[in-house]
Amino acid sequence: MEMIDFLPNRIRQQRKRRRLLIRQGIWVGICAMGLLLYAHVRQNHIHAAQAELTDMVAYNQGLQEQMAARDALEKQQQELEIARKVEAQLGSRVNALDVLAELGDKMPANMALKSLTFETVEQRVPVEMVGRAKAARASVATATREKSVKRVRLTITALSTSDVDIANFIAQLSVSPLFEDVNMGYAKTVSYREKMVREFQSVCYVSK
Repeated sequence: MEMIDFLPNRIRQQRKRRRLLIRQGIWVGICAMGLLLYAHVRQNHIHAAQAELTDMVAYNQGLQEQMAARDALEKQQQELEIARKVEAQLGSRVNALDVLAELGDKMPANMALKSLTFETVEQRVPVEMVGRAKAARASVATATREKSVKRVRLTITALSTSDVDIANFIAQLSVSPLFEDVNMGYAKTVSYREKMVREFQSVCYVSK
């Protein structure tokens, strides 16, 4: 049975436009929801990219700090290598002015320095060699070998009015951290400016 629409044409047109507007509103809503979802996804991507950029910047800064520290360590290593070579060639890094200042501080007022000699000499020193099986065995034979090192030997020749001052001076040198292996060479009576004084010589090594 066919339905017969008795509504006026104007009403039918209004209903048609209303349905069209509803469909358009639905599509606009769907598009708006899609745009919002797309914007949300893009915003998440932007945040992730910003976080990754921040991490990369921090990583780059860390690399730069490591490179700067590496340059400083390489420079320090070069300086230490130079110091090692100087020490190997000269035997000590102590300045001669430091030695003179220390001697002036230890020397009594009635004692006069006659000569002072610095020379680099080779000295044989023992080096202990412990066997590798020490941890596994209770008793291990310990061998001793020697190696050659260069040291600065200091020869002091001075004049004094008494043997007591000489003994005190040698004792002061022995406890000084600047000198090692202080030994008495000789002591004899000599004439100096028409006076009899004691001339003595002491030999020691400058500490490294």
